[in-house]
Amino acid sequence: MRATRLDSISVYEERFVGEDNAPMRTAYVSFEGRAPSNSTLIYMVLDDDCVVGAHTDSSEEVIMCMEGDIVVLVDGNPVQMSAGSLLLVPAGVRHELRSSRGGLARAIGFFPNRSVATTFHVPLSSNH
Repeated sequence: MRATRLDSISVYEERFVGEDNAPMRTAYVSFEGRAPSNSTLIYMVLDDDCVVGAHTDSSEEVIMCMEGDIVVLVDGNPVQMSAGSLLLVPAGVRHELRSSRGGLARAIGFFPNRSVATTFHVPLSSNH
């Protein structure tokens, strides 16, 4: 068995070109250095005013809000999430995440596939 602690994961800051919002901080989750063989997990830390820009994924995604409050726009429709909430976003559906209520939020995105193609509608300007 392999376990990992999310608070020990190094996250990368990324910004969207032309955006002044707080950067998104993300990391792919591994277990003792090994990625899951049949799924993908992404850890997201959303500071106040953070937006994970509009994008689509090639696989369905289950988003779990672990801390704080998040608004997910799914095809333009807002879904409010708070700690403990789960949301299923079907493959190919445009969505974006925003921190809400002026505080830090943490979430996990789970994909039931090892390989996921994500297409952002605004290019990223990475710092890593």
